[in-house]
Amino acid sequence: MGLLRCVHCGRVVPANPCIKNQTHCDLEACRRDKRRLWQRQKMASDPDYKANQRECHKTWQERNPQYWQAYRENHPEAAERNRIQQRERNRRRRKIAKMDTSDPPEVKPGKYFLVPKDLWEEVIAKMDTSVRKITLILIPYEDRAVAVGGLQKRTQ
Repeated sequence: MGLLRCVHCGRVVPANPCIKNQTHCDLEACRRDKRRLWQRQKMASDPDYKANQRECHKTWQERNPQYWQAYRENHPEAAERNRIQQRERNRRRRKIAKMDTSDPPEVKPGKYFLVPKDLWEEVIAKMDTSVRKITLILIPYEDRAVAVGGLQKRTQ
């Protein structure tokens, strides 16, 4: 009977001969870690399992609609800590800005309905929409400056 080092807690314990390729010891925290690792791997590799878990979670949420509201009321310190962390995440996210994008926004050729912004909410009344056909002209990146410069010379 050999020894094994638990990958979760690091303890050296006698290996169980009934468990092939044993990686965790028998402590509750280590067994929980092993189940969590198994579930993460199963979610990544089995789409049926993932869909079933998603459906179970959705059903639970429908049965317990007030869970998070009650949790925040019963755990005000956790709710406040989360608010502070969310403010920090929001602050960091706002600082990310692209000054120059090398790729144009993805627009696919085709017909598009252009609707004034103030009428977007009232999609029933489409009297002010117009149909525009968009055709993309692809120019290699190196030739863009030449093409733009050529247009400027012709318009002057």
